[in-house]
Parts: sequence; structure tokens; C-alpha cells
Amino acid sequence: MRRHNIGYLRVICTNACNLNCEGCHKEGQKIYNEMPATVLYKIISACIGAGIRKVKLIGGEPVMYGDIVALVSNLSRNFPDVDLSMVSNGTAKISHYETLIENGLKRLNISVHGFGEQFFLENTKSNSVTWHRMRNNLQQLLLRGYINKINYVIKKGVNEDDLYDLIDWLSGFSNIRIDVLNFLNLSSLEGNNLYYYSMKEIEELLHKKFGVIHKSIHHNPYSIDSDNIVLGNGLNVNLKKNELGKFGYMNICESCSQKHLCVEGVAAMRLTTDMKLQPCLIRSDHCLNLQQCNGHYDGAIIDYFNNI
Repeated sequence: MRRHNIGYLRVICTNACNLNCEGCHKEGQKIYNEMPATVLYKIISACIGAGIRKVKLIGGEPVMYGDIVALVSNLSRNFPDVDLSMVSNGTAKISHYETLIENGLKRLNISVHGFGEQFFLENTKSNSVTWHRMRNNLQQLLLRGYINKINYVIKKGVNEDDLYDLIDWLSGFSNIRIDVLNFLNLSSLEGNNLYYYSMKEIEELLHKKFGVIHKSIHHNPYSIDSDNIVLGNGLNVNLKKNELGKFGYMNICESCSQKHLCVEGVAAMRLTTDMKLQPCLIRSDHCLNLQQCNGHYDGAIIDYFNNI
């Protein structure tokens, strides 16, 4: 019996990205293409009809998907009760984010891939113009209350000081949370990951640097439990617990031979750019190939969700 209903869909709108961050897991996808907006909307609609209640638009960089505004507008207008959000790297024009919010995007998460210029350039293989735009956007979006959450990936021995600078800066804004995530290298899951911190180690680092004035457990129906800690400077930090290998929410998880490699921290289905529903970051089997449905997605998706 499945632990959770499948209520969360992560939609890879495009594999295109203007950054080239080291260690990007690309949501486990290796095929680089895009679906036409009409097809993408039809599949998402069918998934909502099969029980999806949370849709997150991801990439690559989803803002680079040419029809992203129309997709957001159509989904928000026709499915107002669905939690529609996006993860972006924050480097698009500020007006583009404003347009997405105006067209019904409910939440915007920004993944910061380097707060200081030096680490940003090293990590993203980008340029100073893009860094300046990201920093300006981050401030403007926070001041306008558009950002729900900031994501930051910590790499052991590499960017601790950059994270500390970001946390110091964020303490000047109210009602914002930062999720500190550990570095995952999908190409070497069985080897020693030199950049990997346990969540306990991350908490100890933050406690030593900032102090902790409050700690509580945060329950999320679409994710593993996390520790929410309030630092001495007042900033809320979220740390997902290290229970990845135990987080089986689909029937296939029970008999999975790769549980020891499990890096799933969310109970979500992924929609890839090559028209597949994929239940896992590291397993490409058990996918539903929607190209074989001849445009008739509803029944196939319902059956798939009920049995996977």
C-alpha cells in the first residue's frame, strides 16, 4: 500500500539554462528538448485530473521556456485551486518575474548558486553581468514579497563563507526562509562524496556561526520531515532530515534494489521534456512513456498513478 497519494508534479519545462552549475543533477534527465506548450498543458491537465494538487515548474531554467507565461496563465485560470510554483535561478529580467506573478504564479523559489561574485562565477561558469542582475533581482523580489523561499546548496570545504554572507544579508528581510541543501553528485552515488555534509553537520556549522534560538520539526505531505531552526539573527533555516533511503512513497519503492542510493527528498512525480512521467531521480525504469498514448493521456495517467 502506497504511503502517499501522488499529489505533487515537478514539470521540467526545458533543459535549457543560462548557467552551468557544477553538480547540477538536471532532475535526473539526460535528454535535451522541449514539448510544445499545447502538449505540455494537456499532459499537466491530465495529471491534475488524476489527483495532482501541487505543480512546480522547473528546468533547466523554466523562465527560458518560450511559452512559460501562457502556460502559467492557462494553468492558474483553469485550475485555481492547484498550488502552482516555480524554481528559478533569479537571473531573468525582473519584469519577467512580475509578469509571471501577475498571470497567476502563486509562489516563486529562487535557487542561489553563489551569493558573492567570486563563487558565483566559479560555480556557474557565468559572468559578472549575470551576477549583478541576480543580486539586484534578489533584493527587488524580496522587497516586493514575491519570493517564498531561497534554496542554497552547500559544498563541504568550498562555499561555507558564501553561505554565511547570504544568511547575514537575508537577516534584513522578514518572512523569508532559506533551505540549505547538501551537495548531491548523481554520477558517483556509491563513492565518497567529498563535498557532502550531513544535515547534522550543517546545523552544527550554523549553530557555531550564528547561534540557534529555536528549533522545531516541519511536516510536509510532499517531502521528508525537516528541522526548522531560527538563527540568532532571526532568519529561518530549513534542513531536511537525512532519511532519503527510507522515504518510499510509491509501490515500486518497496522492492527497489537501489534503496541504499536513494536521494529522493520529495514525494513527487516528474514530467520530463521527452514526454515521460518519471517517479525517481536515479531510476529511469517504470516510466510512463506518454508518446505512446497518441494524445489520449487521461486514462493512461490515472492507471499509472494507481499502480506505480
